[in-house]
Amino acid sequence: MRVLLQGVGRYGRDGKLQKMENIKALKVLKMNDVAARLEDLKALRDGWLDGDKGFAPDKKGLDWLAEAFQRGYPDELPLPYLYPTAEGGVQAEWSLNGWEISLEIDLERKHGEWHALEMTTETEEEKSLKLDEPDDWQWLAREIARRMRGET
Repeated sequence: MRVLLQGVGRYGRDGKLQKMENIKALKVLKMNDVAARLEDLKALRDGWLDGDKGFAPDKKGLDWLAEAFQRGYPDELPLPYLYPTAEGGVQAEWSLNGWEISLEIDLERKHGEWHALEMTTETEEEKSLKLDEPDDWQWLAREIARRMRGET
């Protein structure tokens, strides 16, 4: 379980938190909290994949993506699982009512490749998205909501 803690802390000379002096707020985060997961991905370094492969995602790009999700992705929709890609991007994945959906995100270009596969009929859909455009976030939200409701 992850929590967000806001308050006043005391740090040692090494820069590590020693003690919480005052706690103002404590919030239990959702399992797939986007901002928390993207913060985790900031710890990756080049070579993270098998020790010698995989580029680390750009930290500024991860900050942009966290803000873009906060602005463009409605709270009532299911949160995706987020994974780093070997190319230094992020892949978002949803499993909704028989649909396997992925969005491969290029942080530098602020671009996404949408892929949706309906598992029983093997119906596939693909679309390129400009993730710096609000209209494309609205399209993404509509598609996730539609699949969530079981519509095809």
